[in-house]
Parts: sequence; C-alpha cells; structure tokens
Amino acid sequence: MIGTSNLSWGHRVVIHTSHLRSDRSDLVVGRGAQVGDEVLLDITGVLTLGEDVTISERASIYTHDHITVDPGRHWRDQELEVTDVTIGDGAWIGAGATVLPSAQEVGAGAVVGAGSVVTRAVPPNAIVVGNPARVIRLRGE
Repeated sequence: MIGTSNLSWGHRVVIHTSHLRSDRSDLVVGRGAQVGDEVLLDITGVLTLGEDVTISERASIYTHDHITVDPGRHWRDQELEVTDVTIGDGAWIGAGATVLPSAQEVGAGAVVGAGSVVTRAVPPNAIVVGNPARVIRLRGE
C-alpha cells in the first residue's frame, strides 16, 4: 500500500522481491516520503517507510537474506530468512547506504550516513555512519 500524498518517487526505482517469494510481501509508504533515483526496495518481507522519510539515490533496503548453514547445498537452494523492516517517520537514509534485514528498524528521526551499511537496529534520532554502521551521536546533542 503506497500513500500518494506528497510522495516523491525518483527515476529507476526498483521494487524487488526474491524469486523464493514470501506470503508477507508488502510495501507501506507514509505521506511525504521521498525516494531518490536508482533506489532498490526489497519487499520479500514487509517494508514500511514512515511519514516524511527520505531515501537518497542509490540506497538499498533489504527484507530478506539467504540461510547458508548447509555447506552441502548451494546457497541459492537454501531457505530465506524474511524480516520485516521499518524506516521510522522523518528518518533519512543517505546516498548509497544499505539497510540489511538484520537491522529491522531505523528509528524515527535517525540519519544514516552516505555509503553506510546498517546491520542492526538504529535508535530514534541517532546518526550512524560506517561499515558496519555505528552511532556517532544523537541529533540534538
């Protein structure tokens, strides 16, 4: 479900789901969300973009990962781990950043620096940078 009020959608946005689809696939986009050019949004699980979220160009957000525990089977032939991911109201995902399903949530008002790789939950109003992304401070400090 995509709320269209004040929605800004860039060029060449890819909405992707794994070929091993989940019955939970969905995209929920709040009012005022801005999605930049060449963004990849994986909706194998439920991806929720809150109100006034900004996803900058070439960012990627994933809701699934491959389970690779059985060395006797090719990784493509193993199951998926599907996780719902939420980007909170007013959060900003910087250019080229990647949010992995292990993050599960980027809190409201958080900022993910350009090129960062988010591997765990980001608290509200946190500014995170790096690979893996780490909190460098909270907004307002």
